[in-house]
Amino acid sequence: MYSGGKHTESTSFQYTLGPYSDTRSVNPTQEAPTKIRGMLITKEVWYDAAEVKVGLQATGIGHTTAQVSNVNVEAEATPSYIVGSTTATCTTDSTSGSACIATLTLPDDWFEHGEVGTNKTVNIRYRIGGTSQYFSLGSITVHQK
Repeated sequence: MYSGGKHTESTSFQYTLGPYSDTRSVNPTQEAPTKIRGMLITKEVWYDAAEVKVGLQATGIGHTTAQVSNVNVEAEATPSYIVGSTTATCTTDSTSGSACIATLTLPDDWFEHGEVGTNKTVNIRYRIGGTSQYFSLGSITVHQK
């Protein structure tokens, strides 16, 4: 789970080592929980307009629908027909409802693996930046040159 906002909570602890003891107060920084939602804006791509737009929004977890800003999000495109992937990132912003749009630019060679007029698929997924868990958005159609 990723944490978008921060809050502090004072904690104290006491330790003893032989004849020595001490009490300390600590104000740890703790991240507020965040979940991310994604939506494919682009469903089909042609070689002369090779961008895929993915809309992403961060919100609180649980019963809260609070919007969370400054969350780094990554979208990834992976073709089903060749090895490789491309990524794009964006950061959620409070002025846009804690949303952002990641724009993936597909490489030229992704459009050169089939007969003219044939279609290929590219899988799209996203994650909160710095985490390992991806969420699938499905696939888009790539029209070959």
